[in-house]
Amino acid sequence: MPMFRVLLLSALLTTPALAAGRPVTLQDLMAFKALETPTVAENGKVMAFSAQPDRGDPVGVVRLTDGSKKLTVERGTEPTLTPDGRYVAFWQQPTLLAQIEAKQQKKKDKPQKGLVVIDSQTGAKQLFADVSRFALADKGGKLAVEMAEKSATKADDDKKAKAVKQLWLVDLTSGKRQNLGAVGDFAFKPASDVLAYALDPKDDSAAGEVHLLAAKDQLLQSRSGQLYRDLTFSKDGKQFAALRGPKKEDDKTRAYQVLVLQGSRLQALVTPQDNFYVSAPNELRFSEDGRRLFVGRKPVVKPDTRTTPDVHSQADLTNIDKIVASRTLEVWQGDDPRIKPEEKLTYKERQKHLYLGVFHLNNGRFVQLADRSMPDVTVGEQSGFLLGASDIPYLKAVTWNGFYSDYYAVNPSTGERTLIAKHLSQQPSLSPQGHYAVFFQGGDVKIADIRRHKVLNLTKGLPIGFGNEDNDYPAPAPGYGFGPWYKDGSAVLVYDKFDVWQMGSNGKATQLTHKRADQLELRVVTPDADQPYVAKGDKLLLTGYSDKDKYTGFFRLTLGESGVSPLLVSPNTYQFVAKAKNSDTWLFSKEAFSEFPDLWVAKSDFSAPRKLTDVNPVTKEFAWGKPELVHWHNMDGTPLDGVLIKPAGYQPGKRYPVLVYYYRFMTDRLYRFNEFKINHRPNFAYYTSHGYAMFLPDIRFDVGTPGKSSVSALVPGVQKLIDMGIADPKAIGLHGHSWSGYQTAYVVTQTNIFAAAVAGAPVTNMTSAYSGIRLGSGLSRQFQYETGQSRIGQSLFEAPELYIENSPVFYADRIHTPLVIEFGDKDDAVPWQQGIELYSAMRRLDKPVVMLQYEGEPHHLKQYGNKLDYTIKMKAFFDHFLKGAPAPAWWSKGQPYRPAPKAKEQEKAPAKV
Repeated sequence: MPMFRVLLLSALLTTPALAAGRPVTLQDLMAFKALETPTVAENGKVMAFSAQPDRGDPVGVVRLTDGSKKLTVERGTEPTLTPDGRYVAFWQQPTLLAQIEAKQQKKKDKPQKGLVVIDSQTGAKQLFADVSRFALADKGGKLAVEMAEKSATKADDDKKAKAVKQLWLVDLTSGKRQNLGAVGDFAFKPASDVLAYALDPKDDSAAGEVHLLAAKDQLLQSRSGQLYRDLTFSKDGKQFAALRGPKKEDDKTRAYQVLVLQGSRLQALVTPQDNFYVSAPNELRFSEDGRRLFVGRKPVVKPDTRTTPDVHSQADLTNIDKIVASRTLEVWQGDDPRIKPEEKLTYKERQKHLYLGVFHLNNGRFVQLADRSMPDVTVGEQSGFLLGASDIPYLKAVTWNGFYSDYYAVNPSTGERTLIAKHLSQQPSLSPQGHYAVFFQGGDVKIADIRRHKVLNLTKGLPIGFGNEDNDYPAPAPGYGFGPWYKDGSAVLVYDKFDVWQMGSNGKATQLTHKRADQLELRVVTPDADQPYVAKGDKLLLTGYSDKDKYTGFFRLTLGESGVSPLLVSPNTYQFVAKAKNSDTWLFSKEAFSEFPDLWVAKSDFSAPRKLTDVNPVTKEFAWGKPELVHWHNMDGTPLDGVLIKPAGYQPGKRYPVLVYYYRFMTDRLYRFNEFKINHRPNFAYYTSHGYAMFLPDIRFDVGTPGKSSVSALVPGVQKLIDMGIADPKAIGLHGHSWSGYQTAYVVTQTNIFAAAVAGAPVTNMTSAYSGIRLGSGLSRQFQYETGQSRIGQSLFEAPELYIENSPVFYADRIHTPLVIEFGDKDDAVPWQQGIELYSAMRRLDKPVVMLQYEGEPHHLKQYGNKLDYTIKMKAFFDHFLKGAPAPAWWSKGQPYRPAPKAKEQEKAPAKV
């Protein structure tokens, strides 16, 4: 028996039984904290995170990784640490109460966030109010913080006060502060406390300045009427660049010069006069070898000078030009690359798009790399070629065919491009020197030798496939992706479903792991984005997910040696979180159904892991159910798995109400902690602690019959629970949202096995939804049916019968299951009129239905009052039909229309005497 199986079985045998506890309440869900933005200092001695309750104020937490100290910061979020971990900066959010009160009172001066810097050694805190930007120096205990301070023409007239942003340099050790004035930008030099900052001119005739502040303040440049932006150091701190542009120009069209520090002065680099210009904000970046400086440019666009003519006279009332000029019109032309909603929604981002170029600093020569025909080039350290991409040829076809791009190798010295491959749905991976590109196409992994213009098929003749084996979409199966390259570019790591392969640039493929028989899916963890490459002899951390037993563990692979060694394996889900840059300190999380994913710390061998956090000790109070795997076959004989969570206090032989929640594959949640939040989903523990069993079945789809596939999986799965003696056959509920909302709406037209069902944001009529618009992206929904999630596989015009056969609305007369339909009337994914169609059909047929229309809400409810209301209604609905509780009034009697309540008028402040 493999060692990792022995460890798993041992852990299973030693897992203690869960003690009885109390039911989960709505207040528990609201107060429960999520662990957000964990980060660790480069030396590995200090880590920090934010604990955010679902409803309430967050808490910033600092922990020494040796476990010796814990510090907290009220309302602290998004921690930033100095490399030595001595200082930790948290954004401090206003209290939730203050935010709500300001909104209710419609205050113009809304509460602003501040900054708290805490000394991890002493616990001393320094607070800064009304902060807009900040930066921590890597060394020296220095903080640059921009704060808004009010000045007034009259000291006693606060209404006339105007907030003025000032940059302060703070010595965190001594507390000494230096006011540097109103700045346009600032940045610390890496591995130092040297600060670069740019002072804005007060008017067009005054001078803008760039300073370098170390032991003394050094003026790098001063120019009349100039702004300085995007102050940028190289990673090693040896080089510096900035942008300079005229203050008098408009912000949206201001053209900047690129400056680099040569000696002690800033010198301008020259860009060509080619209808492109350098804008700010930008993405200046030095290459690590210091030879190149990347910069983005925009095409020059004529400003829109259109105005609506004013009407001043009687004659203007019938002036044709003036009348027509007031029109509000969008022209939808059949060959438009983007349909108008998408064009409109993407307009601002497209205006911001930067077309990458590069300066070669040895001679100041500039090369434009991206342009309108190939908009995207990825910044990289490759000396040979960079990766370029263009989706331009496929913009129109996105509407029905999905997302594709052509990929190019771009020579950074000349800008010349070489086609790597056309019509790819996944981005290739470029070798460290940029001489090779590996990509997935037509079911095979291929490698392009860019210099020799050759393409080799790396997987031809191999005994297994590299396309997704679980693909059930009407589109080519995608690949499983790529791991890191060898540093010398000689090979790259590639994944099949289970194993890791080494594929050489010479075309030779070697299988490094052999876990297909164990159904263990292995993937390489890359702990440091700055060092993404590997070499022979490297010890790699792998995550391993058991497709059979549903746990996730850590494993070790040594390049050049055979075999994979288990590090941490138990009936849990382990996830890599972070590694300290300069220390053998690894953070990871461990979770299970009743175990919150707290943070643990370990060395690279994971031999003695220690738990660092206990974010939600309240979990020990709850009455937890117990999850287990269930197996059955769908109506076509395909084996399926599901997770059954037995209710807290489960008694063998007793039948329970069951709530089914699903989407596609759900069994990877066997050892996952269900998110404790109030939202559009039923919280599993909330239901299992109140006497329900939860069932999370996997669904496998056949192209062309997604509705039937759902029925084929769900009905035998539910019957399995009935046959096991667990499910009360008269008390089984079904809940789905979005894609599973559609499935729910369809399933209840085909079976009466469910006593009640909730369908959130469902498509109910594929014939009308097919050409509808996803308001969030502006895209037509056609691609979802022809190649995507809805899995019809043909257009409405090729197979109208499939669209009808899979649409619940056409079978509404068969529905006998009480159904709740939920929609936000600003749904940005599914047209909310889809809910109206099924509601109207069921109402016409006198079927049991209620539709919950949440006003102003998108696809997933955002307003907390609406989320809580839906959670309460959902539970009351299922309690009525599955547990015999009284029917809620909104279900049995409905609710008459009532205008939204008016906001309370606030008491006027007394007049000043």
